[in-house]
Amino acid sequence: MKRAVVVGALSFVGYHLVQKLLLEGTEVIALDIESLLELSPLNEEKLLLIGRHANFSYDSIESGETWREACEQAPDIVYFCLCEPNQMIEFPEQSLVQRTLDEAISFCRKHEKQLVMLSSLNASVASADIAKSSGTANGAWFYTLEKKLEKLAPSFAVLRVPTVYGPWQPSFMIYHQLIISKEANVEVQENSNDAVYVEDVAQCLYRFGAERISGTYYIESEEAGQWKKGIELLCGNENIGKVESKPQLKIGTRYLYRPNCSLQEGLEQQILHVNKYKQLYEDMK
Repeated sequence: MKRAVVVGALSFVGYHLVQKLLLEGTEVIALDIESLLELSPLNEEKLLLIGRHANFSYDSIESGETWREACEQAPDIVYFCLCEPNQMIEFPEQSLVQRTLDEAISFCRKHEKQLVMLSSLNASVASADIAKSSGTANGAWFYTLEKKLEKLAPSFAVLRVPTVYGPWQPSFMIYHQLIISKEANVEVQENSNDAVYVEDVAQCLYRFGAERISGTYYIESEEAGQWKKGIELLCGNENIGKVESKPQLKIGTRYLYRPNCSLQEGLEQQILHVNKYKQLYEDMK
């Protein structure tokens, strides 16, 4: 895999995927919503950390030349990480997301490229209607996006994930809130069955591309009550937020991987990160 397009390169998982690709020597054509002139302080910091890397370029998906320029660079694969899999409600820029996915699919069909999409474990339902009736707006949204990929069969792969944690975790998530203030917004809803480390997710996505894996997969931590264990490690109270765990429906093939670190080690990395950039996060409130 010499060259990859990453749509959603500044998202939580997308950014870690970019770092993994660069580490492996892959050239990255990074795309996201914000233009270089309109970057949030958080995303500006992410790009500063990458620096002037010879194998990295960035552009906004709102640029009319996005896919033409990508075509000229002849990427081997397109990764779609534009949507946060842990975003349970209020999905921003829905029309832009769907349009961009349609453009990515068209690009991959025309040039016979593989498309790998990051999705939510909540999409493990028979249809979007089932997701809506069960009150899972997250599942309905990601299922809708997944259905679009059927046009590419068999040249696509989907990776469904539970709660993801680690450095750069979105501020609406409970682990992040506990690290910042030891108090969580009890209104926040997220998958309370399981939690996986962000670098493990990025590693799995990388392997999907490197090994040309196709199909719909999901990953899990193998540890019962992993999400609650994380809550307990952070604040000593696994019942914070009074979140009730419900059995998680899983459809697809389980993708096996070897974790990079333990839950405690991963949380320590997230704590170090938040402490380093605490002022940046405080300014976002």
